Amino acid sequence: MSEWFKCEIGAFEGFQKKTRATARHQFFMFLEKTIWKRGRAVEGNSLENCHGATHQEFESLRFLTIEYFRRGG
Repeated sequence: MSEWFKCEIGAFEGFQKKTRATARHQFFMFLEKTIWKRGRAVEGNSLENCHGATHQEFESLRFLTIEYFRRGG
């Protein structure tokens, strides 16, 4: 497990303690600041080559997020 994934999953777990609306807003602000602005999911780049995050790790975090909001926060 990369350091990137440990950091991201820790931040995600923090969102679970907030209300659904607050968590959703903060999560997307978090994505904007960490993933897109740091070039981890820049169009045309392979996730495996972006700051040590593997595609599997990125998809795992995405899956957890989708499940969290699907269940109602």
